[in-house]
Amino acid sequence: MRRSDRWHGRLRLASTPGAIVFALATAVPAAGQAATLASAVRACLDATGTAGIDDAGLRGGGWEAYDIDVGDDAAPLRVYGRGRGPMLLAGVGAESAESGCHVLQPLSAGTALAAAVTELTAELRTEPNERKASQAMWVIGGKGVLLEATTKNAKPAVHVTVVNIAEGTK
Repeated sequence: MRRSDRWHGRLRLASTPGAIVFALATAVPAAGQAATLASAVRACLDATGTAGIDDAGLRGGGWEAYDIDVGDDAAPLRVYGRGRGPMLLAGVGAESAESGCHVLQPLSAGTALAAAVTELTAELRTEPNERKASQAMWVIGGKGVLLEATTKNAKPAVHVTVVNIAEGTK
């Protein structure tokens, strides 16, 4: 499925946000240069601020946005895609200031978490502050970057969360 004029950049689906995002991974347009895990994390780092996620900056960087209504009681979820690479996820408006920016990328059978850690270490130009078997964490300025191995729809994936670190906890 490809994005078309009938989508108008807004979807209403009755499913969990994680399942929706994973399903949309194949719906992102193939046009343009696909993002890599490192470029997606860099985009999240650059877009994450104390007021929330810089939507205009992401769109200006070539990220297409899709809003997903996940129910009447929940704030919309914004999904960004560029090519057939990783997906970015964020809340909308003030919600995004608390939830941060997330990167989700399925892993192929031959790709290990160690390769993702190596890629992010090179992009961030520093070793992780903390490293465990299924996760790694970096502190970059006033932001935390957490890389975790996960499973989405029975497939291996990595989930990277970028958040502002509260003053006094750095």
